[in-house]
Parts: sequence; structure tokens; C-alpha cells
Amino acid sequence: MHDPLVKKAVTNLEWLSQDRETRELYEARQKALRDELSRIEGALRKGREEGRELGREEGRELGREEGRELGREEGVRIHALTTAQKMLTAGIPIAQICELVGLTRAEMSHLLNGTETR
Repeated sequence: MHDPLVKKAVTNLEWLSQDRETRELYEARQKALRDELSRIEGALRKGREEGRELGREEGRELGREEGRELGREEGVRIHALTTAQKMLTAGIPIAQICELVGLTRAEMSHLLNGTETR
């Protein structure tokens, strides 16, 4: 009984148990507090769910955009390789092809060896 919180709880319990009306008011107040807490928790849960869904939608859209960008980059790379191959066939010097098409010497080496670089 030396703990101040325990003493306060015992004092409150004794005070509430003396008067039925006070006890009913206390219980009604506790119920109202629990109800409010339940409403707040429900709103938080709903907000989190809506936030997750919004995040998923934004993530999907971001993924689509990244996919489009990667597709464009891959298309440009394939076009450069195809153009370089045609230029090689036409007899244009490798250094000039690299400069005109924007390929590195390593990419040209892979092209000449019949392997593809990514």
C-alpha cells in the first residue's frame, strides 16, 4: 500500500462504492471513453487501409511508368544495335559507327562477336 498509484486507486474505489449514482455516472463516463477510443481506432484503421490502397495504386502507376521508360530505353538500344549492324554491313568504320549511333566500343565488340550486351 506504499505505492501512490495503488493508494489512489483504492481511494477512488472506496469513493465510488459509497454512492450508487456516482458509480453509475463513473461507469457511463468509462463507457463513453471506451466508445470514443473505439471510434478513433476504427477511423485510424480505415485511414490506414485507404492509405495502403492509395499507395498500391500509386505504386502500380509508378511501376507502369518505370516499365514504359525501360521499354523506351530498350527500344532505343535495339534500334542502335540494328542500325550499327547495318552500318557494319555497309562497310562504315567502327569508330564512326560508335560516334554516330552512340554505342561504346564494348557494345560494338559484342555486336561483332555475335553476342548481345544489356
